Amino acid sequence: MQASGDHQPGNPYQPGQITNHEGNRASRQGRGCLLWAMVVFVCIMAAALTALAFAYAGWHSGIAVARENATATGEAETREQCERIRADMDAGNQQLLQTRLAYLLMMTPAPSCLSEIIPSATALYQQSQPTAIPQPTEPVQPVATLPSQAATAAATIDNGPVYDLEALLLEAQADIVSQAYQRAVDTLDAIIAVDESFQRDRVRELLFAALTSQATGLFRSGRLSEAILTTGRAENYGDVEGLNYERAVAELYLRGLQLKIANPGEAVRLLSVIVYEHRLGNYLNGQIMTELQGAHQNYGDALAFRGDHCRARDQYEAALALQPAVTAIGRATVRDKRDKSNALCPAPNQTDSSGQTGTTAGNESARAGVGVRPSPAPVGQTG
Repeated sequence: MQASGDHQPGNPYQPGQITNHEGNRASRQGRGCLLWAMVVFVCIMAAALTALAFAYAGWHSGIAVARENATATGEAETREQCERIRADMDAGNQQLLQTRLAYLLMMTPAPSCLSEIIPSATALYQQSQPTAIPQPTEPVQPVATLPSQAATAAATIDNGPVYDLEALLLEAQADIVSQAYQRAVDTLDAIIAVDESFQRDRVRELLFAALTSQATGLFRSGRLSEAILTTGRAENYGDVEGLNYERAVAELYLRGLQLKIANPGEAVRLLSVIVYEHRLGNYLNGQIMTELQGAHQNYGDALAFRGDHCRARDQYEAALALQPAVTAIGRATVRDKRDKSNALCPAPNQTDSSGQTGTTAGNESARAGVGVRPSPAPVGQTG
């Protein structure tokens, strides 16, 4: 006989086997609602991301279109001005023609139509000048008298060359557009020499632009002395604030080169200022590092000659620490000099042959010399 707690599975009349169908149905409905809610949430997020993507694409496209429209508007205005200039030339309107040319010359970059317009405008101006018609005069009987000095001077002035200053000014403007700065400077200097009051402000404005542009090119090409002189000339016609830094660095560099033999310690200091304080380790395509390395070696030689072997060793170490693209020293020779100076450098509290202790010399060597850094310093390190 089975115990009362044992019941056969599936017997609906046994206790403990009653199924709660209402509870199961509610549980399934709850899980279904949760699943549908998750599906709806995912769909909403996907739709939102899609909308954001389309909105960003539309904004980015709008920016590009706006830029294209602005560029197209500027080009259209330039073309319109060029066409109007041609119409002014056909109509012989000199005053309006000069105004439009001055406007186009101030644009950067210069419009391509200027290369065709300026020669035509110059020719038109020259053609518009009146031609002097000689008037018939009665024959003058010769007088046997010597001319006075005043008459001779007046005749010299009257018979001198006549310059077309307007044409020269247009020529200088065209030279600036084509970056022929030296030719523009020469032409503008000639205008000032002939008539200093002729369009004074405009002539000096163009001369300042030509000189500053020329100085910038000279600095970039390494022609530092010419660049410094040209910058000084430009100061007579305007503020050269943009070139002051270039000039200061160039002066440091040239002074350092000048002192590499006569005063190598000062040369090391000046060149180190450019490399470590101004962060210009690649100045003149790295030539600064070559010159600084040579100055370190020269300074080490000078110190070793004076018997200051500890500081000489430091300078040789500094020269070897630099790795310029083009070296001006023999590294093996400098290493030998360093080792020899190191051997002759007395250690602290060491007594030398003269009976003096090496404490002072050792402390002197511990203090870094001019331009010496304990390890190869990155560009821009000061010390």
